[in-house]
Amino acid sequence: MGMAFLERFATRQAIISGWVQFNDTEMHLANIARLDVGIMLAATGSKESASEFFREHLAQPSENIHHHSYVRKLAEKLGLDV
Repeated sequence: MGMAFLERFATRQAIISGWVQFNDTEMHLANIARLDVGIMLAATGSKESASEFFREHLAQPSENIHHHSYVRKLAEKLGLDV
């Protein structure tokens, strides 16, 4: 069972394609998946798509009062427009 899960996300493209949906619909995890995918997209040079994931992430409330500031600084460091 564990191997099937890992195989599902065996490549960067597979993670980019399915990680947000998996977290939203199957696991109901935190919004952090959008940030994860945004970072991967930025690393591959897909700045526009990465910026969109960062904006979606920032649109969600955070219990940590410093989190959105951290995310904006990270986006700036990655050259993203949020």
